[in-house]
Amino acid sequence: MKPGLVVLIGSGETAPAAGQVYETLAGRLGQEFTAAVLETPAGFELNAAGVARKVADYLTLRLQNYRVNVICIPARKQGGLFSTNNPEILSPLLESQLIFAGPGSPTYTVKQLQNSLAWKYILARHRLGAALVFASAASIAIGKLALPV
Repeated sequence: MKPGLVVLIGSGETAPAAGQVYETLAGRLGQEFTAAVLETPAGFELNAAGVARKVADYLTLRLQNYRVNVICIPARKQGGLFSTNNPEILSPLLESQLIFAGPGSPTYTVKQLQNSLAWKYILARHRLGAALVFASAASIAIGKLALPV
């Protein structure tokens, strides 16, 4: 099995122009697939679920010609109820063919994903062919060095 694609979107992950990127990915993934949207980058925000839901709604609408099941993953921080180490919350990642992380804070994202079960799942799924889409803050966070914002 070949590793999946990695897509970096600096910003505009829900802009009309970004739709072609998702269409191209969907075409490679097949007619039916699962997409996971991580709340982690915006996990410090009171509306973290809303940030992820906006992306999930965009993907659902944009990819309406596919049978895509979009799931938001409420893994917001290393500890607590919505932990990036909670296998129950993270289990949908194990079945996802597309994993998205986006808006929020690069520094927060690094701190919450570093050495976490969520990151281990993401890397494992990528090695097994899942496409990874990192946008906005998450696109900075996955680099060797991240802007401290």
